[in-house]
Amino acid sequence: MTGDETTDSPTSVAVLGTGAIGTAVTRALRRAGFRVIVWNRTPERARAALDHGARRAETATDALDADIAILALSDGQAVLDVLGAVATVLAGKVVVALGTVSPHEAEAAADLAERAGGDYLGVGLQHGPEQIGSFEVQLPVGGRDDVLDRARPVLEVIGSVRHVGTGAGAAAMWDLALFGIWYDAHLGLLRAFDNVRSAGVDIAAFAEAARVQLQYVVEGAEGAATELVSHQYPAGPADLRQHAPVVEALADLRQGSTLGDGGLVAVQRLLEVRIGEGWADAGLTALLAGSREQAGA
Repeated sequence: MTGDETTDSPTSVAVLGTGAIGTAVTRALRRAGFRVIVWNRTPERARAALDHGARRAETATDALDADIAILALSDGQAVLDVLGAVATVLAGKVVVALGTVSPHEAEAAADLAERAGGDYLGVGLQHGPEQIGSFEVQLPVGGRDDVLDRARPVLEVIGSVRHVGTGAGAAAMWDLALFGIWYDAHLGLLRAFDNVRSAGVDIAAFAEAARVQLQYVVEGAEGAATELVSHQYPAGPADLRQHAPVVEALADLRQGSTLGDGGLVAVQRLLEVRIGEGWADAGLTALLAGSREQAGA
């Protein structure tokens, strides 16, 4: 994955979209010895990719004169628009949608590609262009195993491949769920800052305690996953009966907050339901207990 690596039999790769990510992908592929054809809606914006030795296609359809097409576009709708435009030349091609799209958009894109005789892989990306081509770039991939086998030599030049599911939307779900963790944690932190400063608390002093609290969540991630897989929900530091009044107080505290209540009102209602179903002695993970699970089973 370094600049010194080359492929024995370079594969031709089309990169559609030459923004910062598309250009970085082009650079990495060229360094690895791949022939690269690039296309961008605004031709002038492909200049940096051409500097790395890529060839520019006049149209998106022309760019598909390659074995694998990487779509490094702005969003899911752009992916669908471009796939629709090149549908007549997708037969036999592997289409890789690189970036953040919704699971619904990923499934629609896969359906479009497959109806045109092509194959689809969704690939999430949470790294910047300067990291493209390094092992630290994690690439969650969703799609069939045999399709991934065809695209793997190309994807491994971009980053470290992790097959997260055979469904077209698997990588999109993985990608967005990870973003969701960051947003939930960061927005929760901002809500807490907003709350404590309204009481005259020194935010800087509170931040240290907040860091410790967030670390508890980090350290508990694998344990929570194990509980969900095993359908065992030990109380841990508190059971649902004890969580309920704390969540109620927090929901009340956040009423009218600029950043909203973070979903606590909905959680409060669900706590009432779960306690009524007999889960009062279980831990917070029991909120996700399946509808057919029985408390204490």
